Amino acid sequence: MRKLFVLTVLCGFFINGFVSFVCAEDKDCNELSGWLIYPEKENSPVVQEVECGEEKIFRIVDYSGKIIASMPVPRLSKGYELNHGECQLDGVIRNDIIAIVRHSGKKEISTDVLNAWVADPETKSFRPIPVKGLSCFNTGYGI
Repeated sequence: MRKLFVLTVLCGFFINGFVSFVCAEDKDCNELSGWLIYPEKENSPVVQEVECGEEKIFRIVDYSGKIIASMPVPRLSKGYELNHGECQLDGVIRNDIIAIVRHSGKKEISTDVLNAWVADPETKSFRPIPVKGLSCFNTGYGI
């Protein structure tokens, strides 16, 4: 079942250019983290990072708890980490962006962004976006 799940993600990505499907099997999943996509709005959907067996998955969940989109957590190249809810596009902080970023301990904001996606409840997908103009806060800065 897990191999079919991963295959569905890959096919959705290659065919559509973005991931848009729902994980029906949720029995074995544990939530690791989560954040509001639109913190200023009432009943904002959330992005959750969950662990299902040995797989980690991001998913968009509406205010009623319905899963509306899922995407496997990307594998990270050496020196890179995930940023979410802490990135800005052209100077505007965006809670709907998930990015793979390389941080320097000497900088508070990083522009070395490898890939990025928008958690988009309207299209029920995680859409890849260009990284030009994207920067992310280094939460480890100054520690």
